[in-house]
Amino acid sequence: MKSIETLDEYKASKALLFSYVNSEEVVKVIGDDTADNIVTFLRSNVFVHEQHFARCFYLDVQRFDAYSNTCLEGTNYGVKYCEN
Repeated sequence: MKSIETLDEYKASKALLFSYVNSEEVVKVIGDDTADNIVTFLRSNVFVHEQHFARCFYLDVQRFDAYSNTCLEGTNYGVKYCEN
């Protein structure tokens, strides 16, 4: 899977997702109510946080090649690269 890097790509992917969920083939399998519930869930619970997960919004933020997911990663980075 290729990452989305521009806002235009993100908007196109979002539109494709909505058109897929509302497509005739999908609605025939899951029903109108379920398709509407999926769209409502996406709009109210997922896309309200798009600033946090969509890479196109924070692609230009400088990270200086130093990041960690846990405090242990930060400690290991300091031990490995700090020469004091």
